Amino acid sequence: MREKGSAGTHNGMRSIIEQLGDEKFQRIRIGIESRGELTHKSIDLTDFVLGEFTSKEYPLIKDSLEKTSEELKKLIEK
Repeated sequence: MREKGSAGTHNGMRSIIEQLGDEKFQRIRIGIESRGELTHKSIDLTDFVLGEFTSKEYPLIKDSLEKTSEELKKLIEK
């Protein structure tokens, strides 16, 4: 959960900030692992980001979604 921040290299976030005219809005950040932790470093970046999840990644995804759900509840309750 972040209260504000820049887009960094994320074009989608850059577009949202541009449309809002401000980067001071709450957001929940869900990221992906760095290549080489659970996947091979040699995998093409596009395939890595858009590819299917591995069986090792599913428990991590489940945990991330549960944490995201809790953060969303906090955000809504404010």
